[in-house]
Amino acid sequence: MDHKKEKSIYLNQFLDDTFFNKWRVENKNESSNTMYSNLELIITPDCNLACTYCYINKNANGLYPKDIRNHDHIRQNTKMLIDWLIEQRMVPSNIEIFSGSVFSQKVGWDVLYILYEKYKKAEEDLRPSSIIIPTNFTFLIDEETTKRVEDIIEKFKDIGIRFFLSGSVEGKYMEQNRPFKRNLKLGDGSNEHIFIPNCREPRDDDYYERAFSFCKKYGYGFHPMVYSKGIDLWKKNFVWFQEMFKKHDLKFNSFMLLEVRNEEWTSSEAMELAEFTEFAVDYIFKEVFKENKEEFLKALRQTKILNTLFDSCVGENIMTGITCSIQNAMYVRMGDLHIVPCHRTSYTGLEYGRFITEGSKITGIEGINVELMTQILSFNHKTLPMCETCVIKEVCNQTCLGSNLETTGDMFAPNPSVCRLQYARVIGVIKVLKKLGLYDEVVNSINRNIQMSYWLLENKIMGGETNGE
Repeated sequence: MDHKKEKSIYLNQFLDDTFFNKWRVENKNESSNTMYSNLELIITPDCNLACTYCYINKNANGLYPKDIRNHDHIRQNTKMLIDWLIEQRMVPSNIEIFSGSVFSQKVGWDVLYILYEKYKKAEEDLRPSSIIIPTNFTFLIDEETTKRVEDIIEKFKDIGIRFFLSGSVEGKYMEQNRPFKRNLKLGDGSNEHIFIPNCREPRDDDYYERAFSFCKKYGYGFHPMVYSKGIDLWKKNFVWFQEMFKKHDLKFNSFMLLEVRNEEWTSSEAMELAEFTEFAVDYIFKEVFKENKEEFLKALRQTKILNTLFDSCVGENIMTGITCSIQNAMYVRMGDLHIVPCHRTSYTGLEYGRFITEGSKITGIEGINVELMTQILSFNHKTLPMCETCVIKEVCNQTCLGSNLETTGDMFAPNPSVCRLQYARVIGVIKVLKKLGLYDEVVNSINRNIQMSYWLLENKIMGGETNGE
């Protein structure tokens, strides 16, 4: 048997035992575990923003080569994949749509209507629970596009699928990192896109009122990126978010702060993040919980307070070997139906495999780099050479495999500047817990391995050894 055929047999058997087994209708309610539960469709790298930290903006041609961006192929591949899932009686728990900007492109809308029409005709038990889309919310600038988004939300609701949007919105004081592109010519050059005209920079107060009202209306949240550039403005930006949450009757934790794990973090910027972490937790304790330690600790154990910025440092249980969803979801690039590790590691040669097609049907799956698939889906970040002896490995948010690849050339070699960022974040948590008189109670309530991380790092801080390096 030749090596290529062996790879295909292995890939098919692995997928059958993991993702496909989880997606089969007869197994749908057997486990609440999210492992292998989701499918992500990567549509295009095109966007109407040019965010300064965005890896898609910087590396689009490597992640999504120009020769596979034909919009007709993307539409046809989407139809074939959904048809195949329905025929195989498989349904992912959630289908995630990833693209530079879904709502600023005709092909993005076409994919959404394809999903709607296919699942409208399918049996109810073959429909996913949710369609999830991270979006920059720029569609809210345009009244007609906003109505169109609200219409598609209702369409999916009518067939029992929640259409969930997560707002990639940095906030009033951080727009300098998210400029609009001008004179857009997207995708395959056909100009098949919807561009929102007369975009005002920065987005004004009326725009933000619409954004928060929209999230209140549909139960959506935000996921602001905390970037090194402008980190000194995040205290003011954080207070603004909290005031807007209160004004629109949203919970104080209606956002998930995500630190940008790029190489740019300097020592001084990392320590600014530590100060911001300290400030944010102190603010929540005083302004939201009114310095009620019992209620604060209760909330800490039962819900999210500040997500990756704080919660993961105080005992959040990670069920997989890495904190992102790379081990939970199957990622398919719709331009060529290749199964890739994730949207930040979809470079040529790293693909796990591809769907084989004949005419307008999927007929099989071919293995490509199944060795990498095995390594990624089975590894534990704590065992990486740079991590296994690290003081904070139990409370680290960990690096991003795609970011590692971009900066060190090896996805399993963490970037030292991101390690610096992680140390700074934990230092901020230790300092604020001590300041609030909660340190002993919190640390004593978590498992022994995490306690050791705190004790060792605390000794470094108290001994004056930590300066952000």
